[in-house]
Amino acid sequence: MRLQSKVAIVDYPLEEFRKILDINLSGPFLVCQAAARQMIQQGQGGRLINISSIHEDLPMPTNAAYCVSKGGLRMLTRTIAVELAKDKITVNNIGPGAVFTLY
Repeated sequence: MRLQSKVAIVDYPLEEFRKILDINLSGPFLVCQAAARQMIQQGQGGRLINISSIHEDLPMPTNAAYCVSKGGLRMLTRTIAVELAKDKITVNNIGPGAVFTLY
């Protein structure tokens, strides 16, 4: 099932909202968690880089779930960056602008 986009907030199914949060926010959380555990165990620090979107800051009507997930990813990145600094792990977020695709 393909995730919907460009749906008004009043019509957006909660099930779809949760799917987008799972993909765009829970996924990176789990990856960062697993990678940080390994980096801490190795004791040599490391780098975590998340890919967000310009829509972490810029609202996009009819795409609330996407924007919320990217805003959450930005805050996740900032929070774990402070937390993992003591372990010499840097955490950054890249928020590229719109990218033209054929699909």
